Amino acid sequence: MELRIAAAISRDKKIQELFQKGEDVHRLTAAQIFQIPEKEITETQRNFAKTLSFGILYGMGARGLAERTGFSLREAREFIDKYFEKFPEFTKFIKKSIERAKGKGFVETLFGRKRFLPELNSIDPRLRSRAERMARNFPIQGVAADICKMAMVK
Repeated sequence: MELRIAAAISRDKKIQELFQKGEDVHRLTAAQIFQIPEKEITETQRNFAKTLSFGILYGMGARGLAERTGFSLREAREFIDKYFEKFPEFTKFIKKSIERAKGKGFVETLFGRKRFLPELNSIDPRLRSRAERMARNFPIQGVAADICKMAMVK
């Protein structure tokens, strides 16, 4: 659900096209990342693409990706860079989300729910980094939560 929301909110046509095909989006992403035909993608490569997609969505860096997948730190950085190259509008969305949050002091969902992030201006890099991760994923996770809450009410 959250990847679909990310595709819609970021307006990344390439991610949207993957969903519109009605096929396994993680397998299609793996084919793009590993640059091999979709039919040759292994289950391991598919699972890696899934980890990569959700990891990027939630702010996981190269170190976290390397730890979760067994790839080297250099390889993890290359995969993240390749993902951002393949999905440029999503990359812009992430950067704009953080910039907008720094300017406003908060992020919000499409339904108007806000999360204030004063730590974005912290001198402590760990607090600032945590707030930046929230700025990039709250608009997406928050919409998913809003949808679930509305569904429970009905």
